[in-house]
Amino acid sequence: MFRNYLKIAFRNLKRNKSYAIINIAGLATGIAACVLIFLVLQFHLSFDTFHPEVGRLYRVVVADTGTNGPNLNDAISLPMPEAFKNELAQFEYVSGVATTSGDQILVNDGKGDPKKFSQDNVFFVDPDFFSMTGFKFLAGDKMVLTDPNNAILSRATAERMYGSWQNALGKSFRYRNRQDCKVAAIIENPPANTDFNIQMAFRHRNTYFGGFDDWISISSGSNLYVRLRPGVSHDLVRREMRELVKRHMSDSKRTPLLQPMSEVHFDDRYDNLSGTVVSRQSRLTLILIGTFLLITACVNFINLATAQAVSRSCEIGVRKTLGSTRRQLVIQFMSEMLLITVSAVVIGAIIAFIVLPFINVLLESRVNLGDAKIWPLLLFLVLLTGVVTLLSGFYPAIVLSGFNPVMALKNRITAKTIGGLSLRRALVVFQFVIAQMLIIGTLVVLNQMDYFRNTPIGYNKESVVNVPIPPDSASRSRIAVLRQQLLQQPGISMVSASSVTPSDYGHWWSGFRYDNRSEGTDWPTTIKWADGDFFKVYNIDFVAGHNYSSASDTVREFIVNESLVRKLGLKHPSEIIGKRIDLWGQMNLPVVGVIKDFHSSSLHNHIDPILMSSAMRQYRVLNIRLSVANVKPAMDAIEKYWNAAYPDYSYSYQFLDDKVASFYREEQQLATVYEIFAGIAIFISCLGLYGLVSFMAVQRKKEMGIRKVLGASVANILYLFSREFTVLTGIAFLISAPIAWYFMQSWQQDFAYRAPMGVGVFAIAILTSVLIAWITVGGRALSTAFSDPVKSLKTE
Repeated sequence: MFRNYLKIAFRNLKRNKSYAIINIAGLATGIAACVLIFLVLQFHLSFDTFHPEVGRLYRVVVADTGTNGPNLNDAISLPMPEAFKNELAQFEYVSGVATTSGDQILVNDGKGDPKKFSQDNVFFVDPDFFSMTGFKFLAGDKMVLTDPNNAILSRATAERMYGSWQNALGKSFRYRNRQDCKVAAIIENPPANTDFNIQMAFRHRNTYFGGFDDWISISSGSNLYVRLRPGVSHDLVRREMRELVKRHMSDSKRTPLLQPMSEVHFDDRYDNLSGTVVSRQSRLTLILIGTFLLITACVNFINLATAQAVSRSCEIGVRKTLGSTRRQLVIQFMSEMLLITVSAVVIGAIIAFIVLPFINVLLESRVNLGDAKIWPLLLFLVLLTGVVTLLSGFYPAIVLSGFNPVMALKNRITAKTIGGLSLRRALVVFQFVIAQMLIIGTLVVLNQMDYFRNTPIGYNKESVVNVPIPPDSASRSRIAVLRQQLLQQPGISMVSASSVTPSDYGHWWSGFRYDNRSEGTDWPTTIKWADGDFFKVYNIDFVAGHNYSSASDTVREFIVNESLVRKLGLKHPSEIIGKRIDLWGQMNLPVVGVIKDFHSSSLHNHIDPILMSSAMRQYRVLNIRLSVANVKPAMDAIEKYWNAAYPDYSYSYQFLDDKVASFYREEQQLATVYEIFAGIAIFISCLGLYGLVSFMAVQRKKEMGIRKVLGASVANILYLFSREFTVLTGIAFLISAPIAWYFMQSWQQDFAYRAPMGVGVFAIAILTSVLIAWITVGGRALSTAFSDPVKSLKTE
């Protein structure tokens, strides 16, 4: 029986090809978007779920209580892992985890010149780390880390350095040009779904990593992971952790907290070691977009099916007269919907798999169908087929099967008698509500991105290239000579050395004591080390005092910014000149200058208080201002002289404006996602509009012929077709605008600096929607307007 239903359904769809194509195209597009969103979410939700006993794995984070409330941080002080391991019995395993990037690797295989590598994802861990995680050893084991000169390599890194991982075992290499290390173990390449992309690993608290070995200082990029013993009370652990910190820091306001491993990849209050945090808001946004697109595609079918009901009334009347029950008719129409849905799911899945590589590039993700769990995907496709079939087919089936056979055979069934007119209008409004919300969202995100790009950040970031300096003292001693060589080159106007660039996430934070006060500040201050030319390179102005008084590269004086002056409660910048700041009880120095505020991080955050001084031992980067007219020769000269100064290191560089742009990578990705899905929503809506207008054109063919005979112009015909849809688009805007405003205003709350959501955004949205509706309706309406009225009047 069911086979016959499908056969009849196939014949009906074949007879109404345009109807089938519009429905399948709309559904396939919506389903493709849903499959892509499912794959992306499945990938991110699988992050670090492969570790054994993952439910007992936690990261220790800290909350420092200050004047502005708790300051949350994932970074820890370096002694914490050892203290946790030795003093707390509730933990089965404890490991500090730190990471660095851009480290110099020198491999001398005795065959020609040594090979130089710049190595990212270098981890510093304790042996316990490999006991609580699921990384597989190909050779060696975790205990090799008891020797500080031993290294663990991933398969990919070993093959990059030695050709094959088997050849790498036991070989030596030079790390950071200061220590010979031995390859003592090899692990399988970390999977794509982990925040621990380990390519090289050393022992934690190794001298290579560095950092302040005290309880007060915290090091960004240094985390603490633990695994609780079975049955241990969380409340007990939290209490014991707080008491441990108090034992080592009696006057500390720092509170350690446990963050489940399952939240590390998603909690945007903290960073993680991969630098990729997928917030809950982002996940919810994707789920809502996928749901709305799917509903929009289902709306298309309901719209077209109820519209087509009039033309199928005779068929239904004949079937009922010949004995078909309402139940049989419902099954028949649901069979048609099932056939359309299965076709759409197959086509949509194929589209999704084809588009997936482009989505990976867009979102900078590594979603791989080979790594995806196939059963959840198949179950999702089956559930999607069932849900779409029910959503799209149930109401039309009930409407069509309920026709009175007498009325149907007399051809008395009209769009008004089936109650479809009001429903179709409501569904068209719903479709455009979704499309307009996505359009408004896209415009707001693009507007915010434009605001980020054009808002002054307090210094000149254009035409500045940053070149890393090797971290050893011998390399830093060559800075002065290299600087003089570069300044003699055409196209290079100024050169400065500093610890970090003006806007950077690699800051130091610390409190200090001001003007010989007994208590230090309870709010974090950003510490930057830079020479006196730093302010000239970036055109940072002084509002009081002066630059460092000498060219010395030792710490002798402090320069602060306006925000720090305000934090201290001073009314004018000049009041701090000559006052002393005590940093860590080691540097009690006078303040000689106050600079204008500039953004030391992204515009997500307010401007930090900044404390600056010169300290050559902390310099890690050259800041080089270029002339726009001579960029290529200047870049060639920089590489030439840098390689001559540091022959054992690999050269790299980054333009500062590219780094600043990378701060807004997530927002740029969100803007592109909105653009894509808004386009999909518009496409689906246009398909529905086109189908409805085509139906109206057929239903009103004779009416249009009479109107033309009586003198109606093409413009009159176009007006008749477009008037209703213009009104419906306007109603959709009245619904979508306040909803979109609420959600986008909530999204902007995450930014310290927000672009105004002006009337222009909403004006563009409604104009775009009306224009799209006119174009969609106009094409079909024009063909009707230009048709021969004689032919339409002859049609019975």
